[in-house]
Amino acid sequence: MKSISSKVLYYFICFALVIFLFIGLGLKFVLPQFYLDRQMDKIAEATTYIKTNYGNITDEEAELRLEGLREDIGGNLYILDETGELKGYGYGKNRSINQKKSQFVRSDDITEYQYINDIGIEIYAFGVQLDNDYLAYEVSIQSLDKAVDTMFEFSMYLLVIALVLSVLIALLLAGSITRPIKKLNKLALEMRGKGIDSKIVATGNDEINQLNQSINSLYEELLSNIYKLESELKKERNSELLKKKFLAQATHELKTPISVIQGYSELVYDGMYKDLDERDHYVKSIYDETKSMSHIINDILDYSKMETGNFTMKFTLVELKGYLDVIFNRFKDIVEKGNIEFKYDINFGEFSKSIDEIRIEQVIKNLLSNAIEHSDGRISVMADKAGDKLRLEVFNSGDKIADEDIPYIFDSFYKKKGKKKGTGLGLAIVKEIVTLHKGDYRVENREDGVSFIVVI
Repeated sequence: MKSISSKVLYYFICFALVIFLFIGLGLKFVLPQFYLDRQMDKIAEATTYIKTNYGNITDEEAELRLEGLREDIGGNLYILDETGELKGYGYGKNRSINQKKSQFVRSDDITEYQYINDIGIEIYAFGVQLDNDYLAYEVSIQSLDKAVDTMFEFSMYLLVIALVLSVLIALLLAGSITRPIKKLNKLALEMRGKGIDSKIVATGNDEINQLNQSINSLYEELLSNIYKLESELKKERNSELLKKKFLAQATHELKTPISVIQGYSELVYDGMYKDLDERDHYVKSIYDETKSMSHIINDILDYSKMETGNFTMKFTLVELKGYLDVIFNRFKDIVEKGNIEFKYDINFGEFSKSIDEIRIEQVIKNLLSNAIEHSDGRISVMADKAGDKLRLEVFNSGDKIADEDIPYIFDSFYKKKGKKKGTGLGLAIVKEIVTLHKGDYRVENREDGVSFIVVI
């Protein structure tokens, strides 16, 4: 594959050769006739003027006209006597007086004709009567052709020199144009590895520099998009893996209560219990297992709504102190049944805010359920005002969350290491509800436990 510099050089030289060939052909075939015609036109113009105005112009003016032709075109200017003998030469006096007599033939006061001299050269002759003498002008037509040949030869030298200079200029031009382009190409190839920073390899305000800027801008944008896509792809792969784990876990967790319900139901149905207390124990176990199944199913339904975009809010203005007091008291009994110390504080007076009552209660329920599962004996809830927002902090004593789990703790299907129960959707649902309330959420390890904090 040819490089850009070789292509530029090739096309430039081809262009120069075409131009020089065109000029050379013009010099060879057009210039001779053009030059001859121009010179003959000058002769015709001068002699016609003399012929037309003969008798009205002075001898000096006629002689000056012919001398002007001799100086411009060449030739000779003779002075002849009345008999036609060579008497002398005109202004130029460019020949020896001893030169043989001219072959000029005088026929009238004004004479014009062409003849071939003794050595075969075609001569143009023109003569005019001046007082007692006769002024004759002669020029070799072949000498005009020789002048053209000399011009052509000289022009060829100039063309060769111009061609050499053109090649040198083409080399410099090709290098100056292609050098930054080669650097840009090298930079683009290096960018394929995504292992370098964008940089400027072309300076100035020309198109190459603009191309450099565009490549850098495009590279930065593509690099950013690639990293985003790789991150999203990684998350998608993790999400798919977590979904599979979730389905297996949900199936397992549903299978256990169904088995318990089926077993206890058969015992009650067949009357295989000792007394009413044992029967009530079976019925209560069936009830507890249905609640567990209901919790799993509700999480799955909520997640399905999150996936389809149907997880919507119904906002109403709520007086928060009374609202939270009712919820905390209800959960206080549930928590303390598990031999866990529970306390809560609401550190504000009258405070109303537009929220979805059912969904915020779901947030509190999910956070408390998570705290109950991981607490080693103590849970506390604190409600504060943070400006015009509500801040809820649910603390449970116990083991801290591993640093590698914290960034993913609110993700769907994610369960920290060692956790076997649950769907992995509770905290993801908390995140979704808080986000739809334009709030914030986070988890922090404490000295003796873990705090989940939401601000809405």
